[in-house]
Amino acid sequence: MDNATKFRVGSQSIALTTTAEQLPDIPVVNGIAIVIKARDTNTDNIYFGHSKAIAEAHDFELSPGESVEIFTDNLNDVWVGVAVNGEYVEWLLEVTYGET
Repeated sequence: MDNATKFRVGSQSIALTTTAEQLPDIPVVNGIAIVIKARDTNTDNIYFGHSKAIAEAHDFELSPGESVEIFTDNLNDVWVGVAVNGEYVEWLLEVTYGET
């Protein structure tokens, strides 16, 4: 598979510690990793999972500045929770030709 010629980046503030939020609906090409990152300026951990319940259970955490690559077919498969209201998750992914 050739590398895509474009990529998308984004961030999302998660409003409340009690409620995980779903990332945007952006299809991901098979074989392309999504990078999920806890913003460097966060003051505590973020948590993520493949469901709202998993993210809210705090089963997988990222400290400020940490990132992980995951493979899935849509960015909206990722749910994010936070330890501090209003902290941020950032994401990056390659997109198919012609997308912006």
